[in-house]
Amino acid sequence: MGFGSYTSGKLVQTGAYRCDGQGGLSESGFGSSDRARNSSNDYAIDNTLHPEGTTGMSMHIAIPHGKSAAFKKTAVAFGIQRDGVDWNSMDGTYAKLIFLIAVPEEQAGNDHLKILQMLSRRLRDDNFREQLLQVKSTDPAYDLLQTIE
Repeated sequence: MGFGSYTSGKLVQTGAYRCDGQGGLSESGFGSSDRARNSSNDYAIDNTLHPEGTTGMSMHIAIPHGKSAAFKKTAVAFGIQRDGVDWNSMDGTYAKLIFLIAVPEEQAGNDHLKILQMLSRRLRDDNFREQLLQVKSTDPAYDLLQTIE
């Protein structure tokens, strides 16, 4: 499965949304899609994604993740926070490219590691990161995400 099988246009947000830098995002796309949802939207966002340690990587990237029985399928939401959020990243940069990985408990190891591997390979490319930062709407962002393998 490629990266495109874990996301959709409904899970991409290029406009303003709230995030707290600790793994919690709201208006991330999970609330408007049943792809990863089972019942309560608040449960998955507020109670599942509490990472141990930082999920702020470097190069303005954060990858909060969590597992829960509330998720039916593995899904990745993507958001651009243009001003950046202090995510305690390894290099001290504020996160601007945020990938939220939600995994059902029974698939926690395999899907999560596969997605991280795909992201890490593609996000090393300076041009790719810059292209993501420059998009102004959902469709171009989603199209770029489809190139992740």
